[in-house]
Amino acid sequence: MGIHAAAPRAQRAHDAVSPAPKPGSRALRALVCGSLVALAVLAPATGRTANGPLVRPLEDVLGAEVRTSPVAPWIALTTGTAVPSLSELRAGELPVRLGLRNGTTVTLTPHARLAVNGALDVDLGPKDGKSSATSLELRAGEVLLEVPTTAAPRSVLLAREETYILAMPGATARVRLVGNPDEAGGRLAVASDGGDVRVATTGAWVKMPVNTALDLRPKTRVAAPTPMPTPPAWRTEGDSARLGPLAVVTGAGKATLGFRWTPVRGAVGYLAEVAHDPEFRDLVTKGELGEKDTAFSTPPLPAGRYHARVRGTGLAGFPGPMNTPRELRVALVELPPGAVERDGKWAMPLIRPAKITEPSGLEIAIGKGAFFAAPSQFSLKKEEPTLLQLRLKGERAIIPVQVVPRELVATIEMTPKRAVWPNDPIKIVVRMRESGRETADIVPTMRVTLGLDEVGVNWDQQGSVWRGTLTPLHTVGPTVVRVSASDPWGNEIGRSFLEVDNAESPLASR
Repeated sequence: MGIHAAAPRAQRAHDAVSPAPKPGSRALRALVCGSLVALAVLAPATGRTANGPLVRPLEDVLGAEVRTSPVAPWIALTTGTAVPSLSELRAGELPVRLGLRNGTTVTLTPHARLAVNGALDVDLGPKDGKSSATSLELRAGEVLLEVPTTAAPRSVLLAREETYILAMPGATARVRLVGNPDEAGGRLAVASDGGDVRVATTGAWVKMPVNTALDLRPKTRVAAPTPMPTPPAWRTEGDSARLGPLAVVTGAGKATLGFRWTPVRGAVGYLAEVAHDPEFRDLVTKGELGEKDTAFSTPPLPAGRYHARVRGTGLAGFPGPMNTPRELRVALVELPPGAVERDGKWAMPLIRPAKITEPSGLEIAIGKGAFFAAPSQFSLKKEEPTLLQLRLKGERAIIPVQVVPRELVATIEMTPKRAVWPNDPIKIVVRMRESGRETADIVPTMRVTLGLDEVGVNWDQQGSVWRGTLTPLHTVGPTVVRVSASDPWGNEIGRSFLEVDNAESPLASR
């Protein structure tokens, strides 16, 4: 792999690489190879010079490996691993970040392979003179080069098959191997994200404008750079959007979020990402979309705050700049005891408040009223349906919810109507109804009192009807029996009373 020309006679370690020779000339190949051979003689085993290690891993990543020669075994790459010159590194399922001696950060994408060749001088031309460089060779996948403004050696030279990419101090470049990665195929494509990035295939350095990309072919004149897609503009969903940046759940459920953007000229596809954090270190989901796709929806997500961003992809699949991140939210509303969610409506008992978890950034409107900052709780105070509208601050997409009274009623009957104690036991019948229909799903709590004292009654259930009998008690004079029913959440849903005469009372004998 790499540059396959026999080295000329012995040269010093920092021979200049001149862009002057013609495309594919033996001179250009030989000068590069001569420099690398000389470097190998100077540092055959340690990969260290007087200036310290050439490459060091910045973190331990599972699956990352290195080998010191084509016949050496692959070993795990850790922060304590020595990486000599002429070594090869490869990433596993995760990206790998490397630090070069000059301060450059090199990030390998999953399954990328990179050869570390050494140090040499590069001739930038009559005006710029020479620049010391760290030489690398991409053998598979993609790498990100981030060269600090204080880099020393000043630049990074990444090469393959007589194709050269030079990243100067302050430059950021992405380099991808396109096509077959074996020796007979594969070529480099490069995207300039910032700073001074130069390329050469015919011996003359070509400086790339920022936010452009090139598909490089050996022995072929460098084409005009292609502008990278501009950041997509967000589309603001209308009031009737069914899938937008806000969703509401009332329990441990999950909800799907969605967002849209305007098409970008020149984009051949789009990359969408959703993360827990605005820095996008903790990704939740991502998607690679086609040229005509301008919308993305997430899998069902639990309650919480999320962030989304999108960028277009251009030449060789390089993504352009990201747009401004956008907040998404799955808002949690804790309904009060006794409330139920049914057919898109919240049936709530009166007065009992519902709680909005993390109301900051949310806005609420009652009916057709104006939106205002969402409170931490709200309640239904009238026995009539109310339209509740929620949205994220600054967004147009609205989540409408009908809030209706929980119509749970206990009808209580006591017979006989003119009971006289100790002669007449009192039969109590409680009928449960919800929204006008009988229900056997609700188990009420009944309380029977005589005066101020509560008395015990045994109850039997038959569907939606509960029956109990109050045996006559010894009383002095007339008394009042009161019966009340409450739902399982403590809300009173029915009451009744009955006046009971005493057989010994003068009123009872009339």
